[in-house]
Amino acid sequence: SPPPLAAPSSPPPAAVAPKAPLRGAKITGRSSAPVPPGAPAANDVEALLRAGLADLDAIEGGDSDAASSSPPRQLIKAPPPGTDLDGLMREARRKQQAGDFSGSLELVEQVLAGDPNHVEARRYLEENTTRLLAMYRSRLGNMQRQPRVKLRPQEVMWQSLDHRAGFLLSQVDGMTSYEDIIEISGMPVLEATRILARLVEHGVVG
Repeated sequence: SPPPLAAPSSPPPAAVAPKAPLRGAKITGRSSAPVPPGAPAANDVEALLRAGLADLDAIEGGDSDAASSSPPRQLIKAPPPGTDLDGLMREARRKQQAGDFSGSLELVEQVLAGDPNHVEARRYLEENTTRLLAMYRSRLGNMQRQPRVKLRPQEVMWQSLDHRAGFLLSQVDGMTSYEDIIEISGMPVLEATRILARLVEHGVVG
């Protein structure tokens, strides 16, 4: 059975802020430019690092206090001087070969924080991001589908959602597609897609 969702954070989902409008665009049932499952360009490495994609496990149930109270994640700190970046890359390769794309991504981000021009790390960043997005999108199915909340309000509260999951859940109204919910959220695409996939897996939306 899937692991429990993260511990409760401030207000329950019913009290989460209302829907935020798309920046400078209207939702028409289909985004004008769907984000392909392809990897980000090399010059997006800095943006990916600032998004802090590596600690997404906190959203799904790691340190619940840190997950619910931490401020927006900042640029990943460079590893201490003298860190064996080649050693980190060897471990990143091993994890990717074992199918642990999240673990590989975390290590690759550390390498790029120490050496933003590391060619192999850039490639692994793109590969891991591509595979993770494909995996989470496959769980969601048709990205144009307009999901509904499948639980009663009190059952949703029992899920102990964190503030990110609660915000995304507040956008699920049966009229907004997965693709538009991700765009509305203002979160990194990988983070928002992963949270939605977890909500589907736990039977909260569908």
